[in-house]
Amino acid sequence: MVRAKKKKHSSGLYRMSITIGKQSDGTPIRQYVYGKTKGDCEDQIAQLRIDKKMGVVVTDKRSTWDYWAATWKALKYKQVGKSTQTMYDCSLKHLYRLQGRAVSDLTSLDIMAIVSDMESEGYAKKTIKTALSVASQVLTMARQNKAMALNIMEGVKAPKNAPSQQRRAVTKEEQDAIWNVRPLPYDNKADQFRAERLPLARMLALMTLCCGLRRGETVALQWSNVDMEKRCIYVNKSYDFKSRQVKEPKTAAGVRRVPIPAEYLNELSGWRKAVPYSLLVFPCNGGLISESEHERLWDTLLDAINGITVSKRISAGRTKKKPVEVITRRIEFTSHDLRHTFATNAAVKGVDVKTLQYMMGHEKAETLLDIYTHFSQEAWDAAARILDGEMRDLEETKKK
Repeated sequence: MVRAKKKKHSSGLYRMSITIGKQSDGTPIRQYVYGKTKGDCEDQIAQLRIDKKMGVVVTDKRSTWDYWAATWKALKYKQVGKSTQTMYDCSLKHLYRLQGRAVSDLTSLDIMAIVSDMESEGYAKKTIKTALSVASQVLTMARQNKAMALNIMEGVKAPKNAPSQQRRAVTKEEQDAIWNVRPLPYDNKADQFRAERLPLARMLALMTLCCGLRRGETVALQWSNVDMEKRCIYVNKSYDFKSRQVKEPKTAAGVRRVPIPAEYLNELSGWRKAVPYSLLVFPCNGGLISESEHERLWDTLLDAINGITVSKRISAGRTKKKPVEVITRRIEFTSHDLRHTFATNAAVKGVDVKTLQYMMGHEKAETLLDIYTHFSQEAWDAAARILDGEMRDLEETKKK
């Protein structure tokens, strides 16, 4: 039986050792871990056991939801990107009432109660499903390591009546805000740095709004894929933020040609002169934009649109007397919202479904119709003008 012994090291840290094998003469091979607390050491030992496929020793201290959630998190977060980690963190917060509970004592009613509360509070079906997925993964790990006997997640589902969470098409006001955004006045290096990066953030956003490219596709885009004369972009690569590699699209439909609207073509021509020596259309620090850098660029764009400087954010964070409105964004959207907006705008202007499906890089038109086109006031106004014109033509025909 593998044992881990705890004792305080001369450094002041806790030290635990674990036997991970034996030498040819039978001498045990030990590996040591160090931590500020005993819990830190225990977590590291648990990680080693899993990494080396030694199994997990379950004790009373290691039979709670907290322990298995932490163990699952330590393993899972290495496999997913930062945005997915954030989503999982939110799910774990929804599962807070399981904290301190022994997993062997949990029942399906405990999970169903959480689902019921989330539904009554108006959470979207997708959010509830993600929370259930996280709970299922944590409890499956506990069950596989004999910390609990039953699969309590069987039959627990998100309610059918929960509202669906949909992306939205941004308003005309928000679109104009991107076109017209300008650097904010600055009196410190942090705001000056943001002002210098704003043109890059703006051009990234406009690429998605005007051409419908995915986030990874904009990051991987090279000037060799942009044909200014034919006014089109040839999309054949995408940056995978998880593996940090430029890859081919997941499906053949991802390879496509996308037209460049005249207004953005002018912007792109000017941008080409701003980065004369770069192979990438949107270089950052001489290379590809990382996921964390993309998030910072997006924050820079939204803060500039909303008139929020770094100074205001710091001031609001340090002084409780400052009103919350100081850091509240009136206008907020994601890069994927802009992709939805591109599809909606194209549909309003009369682009047929099959062509739009090709331009968006989708294999099925159903995906486009169900997810990417949205009601907007502009679409309603356009439809009203079309119908009004048809009715007038009909009246003129009757008179004749």
